[in-house]
Amino acid sequence: MIFKAAEQSWRSTLQKVADAHVLERCSRHERELMIAPVGAWSHKDVIDASWRMESVAVLVWALGLRDVIPPYDQQMDLKDGLNSAVGTPRMRPGAEIIAARDLAELDFPAFGKPYALISDEEWQIATSIAQERHAAFNWLCGYSDDWDQVPTDT
Repeated sequence: MIFKAAEQSWRSTLQKVADAHVLERCSRHERELMIAPVGAWSHKDVIDASWRMESVAVLVWALGLRDVIPPYDQQMDLKDGLNSAVGTPRMRPGAEIIAARDLAELDFPAFGKPYALISDEEWQIATSIAQERHAAFNWLCGYSDDWDQVPTDT
């Protein structure tokens, strides 16, 4: 019964995504995952997708739908992130995106202290968040046309 409810919920969400023409803008890999039956994703797919939400934080900000990017010690919550997106999408100026990308690549505070002083566990969280957001910035800045292959080396 729970599986059937999850399947119906996912199909409803997928229909909304398709109606908004989002699916056609997804990468090949993202489309394959989205149309896969509920329960078909590997454990790695689930983990990768949850971390990929950090890229959504940057994209929503870059489209001018949020005033700020969440701090690098706070994971993006997809529902909260998209529900808080307000207004008409309008791409921020390139210089503003580049400046935010440069900041994301530098040392940033996390967990209320300098990055160099955070614990190993805090470091794991902050660097995972930063890597996904960095990928979105690099994609926005034209480092790659292929969303699934955006380089994040610094």
